[in-house]
Amino acid sequence: MYDYTPRNDDEMCLRDGDVVEVMEQCDDGWFVGLNQRSKQFGTFPGNYVDKLWSVSWIHFTFIVLFVIICHVLLIFKLSSNNEKLYSTSEWQR
Repeated sequence: MYDYTPRNDDEMCLRDGDVVEVMEQCDDGWFVGLNQRSKQFGTFPGNYVDKLWSVSWIHFTFIVLFVIICHVLLIFKLSSNNEKLYSTSEWQR
């Protein structure tokens, strides 16, 4: 979200687009974490980052959408096949 230049030795550098694994959220608004790009561990101001969606939530959403699409395709396939099916008694009338 924002670039952050460390002011102390225990702070980490942040650049726009970095992904940080947050280990702890302190009461004073500072976070402790690991920068996935730089592999640097340290503290940083929490208002410099935004929380990403949980990967498990994204996977769950895609699975639900996949199941819905499969059901819709199956219903469409079954309904299109019904137009081609005839019973013996109806056909002979």
